[in-house]
Amino acid sequence: MLINFFLKRTYRINVNTIQWNKTIRNHQLNGNYQQALKLFQIGIEKKTFQPNSVTYLTMLDICKELKSLSTIRTIHHLIDSSKNLNNNDDDIYNNPRIRSLLMDVYIKCQDLDSAYRVFQSMNERNIIDYCGLMTGFNNQGQYEKTYELSKKIPSSMKYSSPLLCTLILQACTELKQYDDGYKIHENGKHFLSNNKMFMNELLNFYLKFNQEKQALDIFEKNSNQLTIIDYSLLMKYYNHQYQPQKTIDLYYRLKKNSHIQIDHIIYVLVLQAIANGCCLHTSEQIHDHIKKFGTNIDIDNALINMYGKLGNLDQAEKIFHSMSKHNIISYNILLNLYGLYRQSDRALNCYNQMYQQGHRPDDKTYVILLHTLSQTPNKINDVKRIFFNIEENKRGPILTSAMIAALIRAQLFDEVNELLKKLPKENILFYAIKANINGTIDKFNYPIVITNEQLALYDLLMNNMYTYGGLNDRLTTIDEILYENDKLKNMLSYSWFEKSNGKIEYFKSNNLQLENCEHTEKLALENALEEQKISSLPILIAKNHRICNECHEYFKKISLSFVSKKNIYLRDSTRFHLFSSGICCCELA
Repeated sequence: MLINFFLKRTYRINVNTIQWNKTIRNHQLNGNYQQALKLFQIGIEKKTFQPNSVTYLTMLDICKELKSLSTIRTIHHLIDSSKNLNNNDDDIYNNPRIRSLLMDVYIKCQDLDSAYRVFQSMNERNIIDYCGLMTGFNNQGQYEKTYELSKKIPSSMKYSSPLLCTLILQACTELKQYDDGYKIHENGKHFLSNNKMFMNELLNFYLKFNQEKQALDIFEKNSNQLTIIDYSLLMKYYNHQYQPQKTIDLYYRLKKNSHIQIDHIIYVLVLQAIANGCCLHTSEQIHDHIKKFGTNIDIDNALINMYGKLGNLDQAEKIFHSMSKHNIISYNILLNLYGLYRQSDRALNCYNQMYQQGHRPDDKTYVILLHTLSQTPNKINDVKRIFFNIEENKRGPILTSAMIAALIRAQLFDEVNELLKKLPKENILFYAIKANINGTIDKFNYPIVITNEQLALYDLLMNNMYTYGGLNDRLTTIDEILYENDKLKNMLSYSWFEKSNGKIEYFKSNNLQLENCEHTEKLALENALEEQKISSLPILIAKNHRICNECHEYFKKISLSFVSKKNIYLRDSTRFHLFSSGICCCELA
């Protein structure tokens, strides 16, 4: 309607325009955006004044605050219509400030298509215009558009702005364009000394490509410019790479830096490292630091995970029940711990409590729960009930694979066949490999031959499934493959424990022939017993694969002898073992 009024008029100088602009501007400054908009509409409809560039700049600023797409589109049409008016003194349509602000408003309203059309219509584009549009693309995950746009920017402009380089680098990171990202580094390295945002993104870029050496070079050479973000990026990387000692060392280095305030993210990351490293000694000190800092739901969740992974399920449950508020992550962590301790009844109760408290499970919840319950033979009916109560269109490959694993473990092959008939053909290979790994291929009728290469694919797929479910300590557990191949298992497996000085010591075996059982958990236990003679803490050994029967008997024997007067914990890739007085808790389950 406003457009029709506008088009019927010819442009003429109106003495009221200045006064109307002042009034609209005053409303804007006082935050009365709706009054300003209403005044503008009245002035247009009643032909009381003729809006000029100043008017539209003010109205576009108001639209940014209101975030009303309908209003901005009306203003946009009025601006475009102004090119039909005869006014050489005030070219509203081609005003670069108006075009830039118009694009910015569309970005704020998350209408990137309209923003890009405005961008293309601009006669001149500056760094701010490119940065604004790329920020919008990156915020909405449209990194390919940022990447494509970067190819059209003149080099003289591209490498003159740290923000522009940062935005392009973000796109290169997400799209795995290493060469282009490296080029941004080479041409923008002069920004490192005075632009923290660029350094943060460059560090993230190299870590995403697992280029630890380049990342550390940036980290150390710019130590005076480091922020809490840089520390958290590096600690997160080390956790992902299962290098807990490096995460812990970074924490203590940060603790000595009086210029950077530690936040809750750092505490979450170091607690994850302590859990992964089985660091009983360090855990006490860090928890004392947290008590002084204060907790929130993220730290409490990390504490639950830490104590559970350190063999203290009671303390983990105590923290869980002391929390005033839980989220789905809280329940997923506790369910994962119940899986490690083979506490299927507690897992089922936790799942029911979660529902009663109004929390809805996600795919990770179901993967963890099905895996945990299927370890107990008499819980297979609960597994089936839970799975088949999930809407069929929400049972993705990861969730369905967990169900098939449970059915195969219970040797319900007919039911597996019935389930397979309902699955998309493109996923059949995944499930067929799953069946073959358990030596049950003769139970199924697959029109395919499974090769060693496909078994390797299964290795990757199962890793992804367990990782997705948050079962990080099962990352290297590929059901029976590795466990049945002794030579391969021995080459890839290792064990570790934390020494009394807070350092983690790792053990790998050199006996590849395995003529005698010299598995790494034995080496770790022998060293731990010697090193921790005077410590009051229990012995805690971690292993990245399942313990073999011979080592299991050895641990029982040691726990019965006079050498060990304390409990011995072993956390392998599938569960916790507590050895005491010649007995393991897994024999009592």
